[in-house]
Amino acid sequence: MKYRWFNRALNRALSEDFASHFGAKNQWFEVGPQDVAADPTLADEIHHLLTTSYAAIGGHVDYKTPEDVMRACQEAGVVVYAIDTDDDPNADATNISKRTPFGEKGVASGTDGGREAKDAMIGKRVRELNSPGYYGEVSDAMAAVLLKKGVPVVEDERTVREVLHGKDIEWLGADPTGRLPGNGWYRRRLGASLKNKVMVGFPITSGARGGSTPAKSPGGSPPNGGRPLSPQPSLQTVQPEPSSAAAEPHRHGLRELP
Repeated sequence: MKYRWFNRALNRALSEDFASHFGAKNQWFEVGPQDVAADPTLADEIHHLLTTSYAAIGGHVDYKTPEDVMRACQEAGVVVYAIDTDDDPNADATNISKRTPFGEKGVASGTDGGREAKDAMIGKRVRELNSPGYYGEVSDAMAAVLLKKGVPVVEDERTVREVLHGKDIEWLGADPTGRLPGNGWYRRRLGASLKNKVMVGFPITSGARGGSTPAKSPGGSPPNGGRPLSPQPSLQTVQPEPSSAAAEPHRHGLRELP
């Protein structure tokens, strides 16, 4: 154990920080195999963000160690994004997605708790979830934030079941707590517990059914006055967060995915 600690400390002493490695602040970068090979401590930085954000539930179930993040950066079909938003040179927000037959599914997000980092992370998620081929399952605090921003909810049960392909779910429709909008809520088992979730965004399904509609507040109107979002939504319908103006991912200055 002490040799492992010593090696990590030595790597950190010899490595670059996030800002120096990528050469820019306030831009999203994809952290790939070549990046963690050149600087293994990038995985430590991203793991710290996930640990901070998921502390209340004991950490993220899939990213419990820096080694888990390292494998994600190296795995085909997994995309790890990060951004530096403040004066220190470390990563401040991260987003991890998996490429599936239904599009790019967000599976984890984290920040250092700073306002700029939160704005950048939420702004990125909102832009993506208003674009065809991006989707995710959300619950609890993240669901509350994204639904308040008016991201589209997948309210067609057949679409949700197709995307989750065989996972055992109990369809609920409205939020059983009555606190959150949308009529696409369902319950499914995660580990040892049952979780209420809702699918958001625009997954690409075999029947192109879509089924995504803007979230309504309980007893109220959806943010756009009740009109379903277009199958080709305009990114201009999402107002960017003031401090997340930089937010499109880059790799060393080259534009990547939104």
